[in-house]
Amino acid sequence: MMNKNGNLYTLLYALLLAAFVAGVLAWVSTSLAPRRKANEEAAKLAFIRAAAGMPEAEIDSLESDGLKVFRAMGEEDTLFVLPCSGSGLWGPIWGYIALEPDTCLVRGASFDHKSETPGLGSRIGEKAFGALFAGRQFDGRLYNAADAISGATETSQGVEKMVRECVAKYSACFDSTGRFVIREKEDEQL
Repeated sequence: MMNKNGNLYTLLYALLLAAFVAGVLAWVSTSLAPRRKANEEAAKLAFIRAAAGMPEAEIDSLESDGLKVFRAMGEEDTLFVLPCSGSGLWGPIWGYIALEPDTCLVRGASFDHKSETPGLGSRIGEKAFGALFAGRQFDGRLYNAADAISGATETSQGVEKMVRECVAKYSACFDSTGRFVIREKEDEQL
């Protein structure tokens, strides 16, 4: 029998306990992965619907010129929703910008964050912040739609940069009349 007061017993006990807990955590994480993925997808769809202002919209995922685009189809109209992502002060920030299909007009936007400061940078997740973008043209000045948030300079600059990059990235998806056009990739000939 091993001495329970010895260093070897303490070390083996700690190693076995750590291995057991790690195994349980790995099993729980693996078994809950499908549920976690479903919850992440539901949250993403909720943000897309919030940006479009259509809580009951059917959402399709499309690609245009290799870029991800979502189509929100409501009872009365259809909007295109563009995803964007960037960096805030403490972590990633992301958003969705909903456009009317025949114009460059923004219908709505929704933004969120992983870990911005409560009451400061976290305000980008509020509905009122996304509403500041509604009615604006989706062009090089869109990032000016919202004033900076007092006390959240880094987050405000992150949103500005994220929106500016989103406009630049998706500008190729508009035709000469300003309509948003989905261009499917053509199959390459061998």
